[in-house]
Amino acid sequence: MSKYKKLSNIVRYKQLDFNLILLFLIRKMHTIVFINIILVLLVSISGAPAVRDDRVIIGSSIGGIIGLIILILDLIAIFELLTSGGRGILSKLIWILIILFFPIGGLILYWCCGRRRAVDQAL
Repeated sequence: MSKYKKLSNIVRYKQLDFNLILLFLIRKMHTIVFINIILVLLVSISGAPAVRDDRVIIGSSIGGIIGLIILILDLIAIFELLTSGGRGILSKLIWILIILFFPIGGLILYWCCGRRRAVDQAL
């Protein structure tokens, strides 16, 4: 009986033999790595000329600056959220998760909806 059939029988009967599962995954991984190596070798020996571009890429530096600004604004919003009073811990945690998972949208949403409550309480 081949090891693959043995593995399917083990999984079918819900008996986990981790050695066989690991062997199965390693064989699959070796196949994927082998295919990637072959593809890299084929591309390297294809004789295609290397593309060389010496121009300064302005877009990437502007994108980095914009990303840094968004990160700083997110950190300011999170710090302001943590230092503000009048909110429960769960509410603060939800706002922090929204800001972290949606950096631009969460920041805009917090400044439009979340800060308004803090400003109203201060007045």
